[in-house]
Formats: sequence, structure tokens, C-alpha cells
Amino acid sequence: MSIIISIREMKSSDRFNCEMLVKDYILQFINEAFLSCLFREITLQAVVLLWAIMFIIFGVPLLFCITSIPIVIVFMYFCVYATYWKCAMEMSIVPVEQTWVAESYEPLFLRQEKEQMDYVVVNEDMLLTRYPNAKSLRRNLVGTIGLTTHRFLDNCGWINRMAVNPKYSFHKVGEPLVTCLLEFCVNKGIYTVESTSTECQYTKRELLLKMGFTMKQIYHKQIIGSSVQYMKSQLGINLEDWIQSKRK
Repeated sequence: MSIIISIREMKSSDRFNCEMLVKDYILQFINEAFLSCLFREITLQAVVLLWAIMFIIFGVPLLFCITSIPIVIVFMYFCVYATYWKCAMEMSIVPVEQTWVAESYEPLFLRQEKEQMDYVVVNEDMLLTRYPNAKSLRRNLVGTIGLTTHRFLDNCGWINRMAVNPKYSFHKVGEPLVTCLLEFCVNKGIYTVESTSTECQYTKRELLLKMGFTMKQIYHKQIIGSSVQYMKSQLGINLEDWIQSKRK
């Protein structure tokens, strides 16, 4: 059986689940970001510096100075974790002007991994018409996306708080959410829509590029001064071009 995905506007009762969904989505990248930082030059420099401090200043025997390696690794993980935790807390409560959610309807027991199953996307109005027994299935909030006004450009929207449950396919859940947002922007007379993704959010970046977004710029955001940074990509789409591509 396929998983039924219903796209609808967020209700007040969804607020807590949306916040938890955004937090879980961001926190899933902690380990990947940590490994990326671990193999950078700053890690080796920190180990050598701590080793020298322990040996020269505190007189720790040279053999025991090897403990500087796990100390630096733990410190790096703490910094990355604290950064992503702070980002998750901020993003989960950031105000948005319009929010949509993706709600799944699925059997209680599944034989396949959720990410590998087929997905059927319907609007909330058509849900019970096409699937009369949908209310008897298990319901989960599996995706969300928010829209705000661009801070610097006129008639431009900004995708915010886009998140998908890690157990589900990001492309299969995220694409109808983005489509719903873009259609809303077209009806409101918005000309362009932009968003950002980090180097770990490659699935989000791939999805937006697949849907017609283009890369605007690539820049780096600091974690620990200028020594530890992570890459961010800014993408945008012209809605007139997007409409024309859909008609072809």
C-alpha cells in the first residue's frame, strides 16, 4: 500500500508538532557536520596547541599528552552540537506569515521502509473523496514549510522552516510542499522566491534545483571564529519562468 500525503494549511493544533519536526530535521545533521569539522586543519592545530600547553606549561609527561586528542574531539563535538541546537531552537519558533504541513495516512504496520514506499499526494479537500477510509489510518505530521516576506527585495518570498521527518523521503514529501508554496505566491502576485541550504542539506538543495531554482550565491557562516565555518547556498526562482516550465 502507498503512503497517502495530504497537503494543507497549518492549524493551531499543529504548532507543537511543527516545532518538534523542525528541531528533529535540523539536529539530524549534527554528526555529519561534526565529521566535516573533525578533518579540517583547525582540529590538528588545536591538538598540537593543547599538547604544547600540557607539556611545556603544566609539565605533563609527553606520553600522557596524547589525551589532548580526545579532549579536542569532545570540544569540537560540543561546539557543533551547541551551534545546531541553538539554530534548531531559533528556527522552530521563527515567525512565518503562512505555513503548510504534509500529513501522512498510513497503515499501522508497514513491510517496507517509509522512505522507499510509494507516495500519493492529495489536497485535504480531495482526501476523503478519493480515500474514504483514510480517517481509519494512522496519521503523522511528516513535513512543513513556511513563507515570509524577503527582508531586502520587493515582491519576493522567502522559504523558511522547511523540514521533513528523516524517516520519510525528502523529495517525495518536500516537492508537493514547495509546489503548494509557489502556487500560493503566484496567486499573491509575488515575482520571485528564495531560500538557503547548508552543505549538509544536500537533499533540500537538490530538490530546489530540480524544481527550477538557480544558485544565487555560496557563502560561509562561522561556527568558531573564522577557523571553523560551514557553507551555505542561496537559491532563487523566477515564478514566471516556473509557470512557463509547467505549461510545457
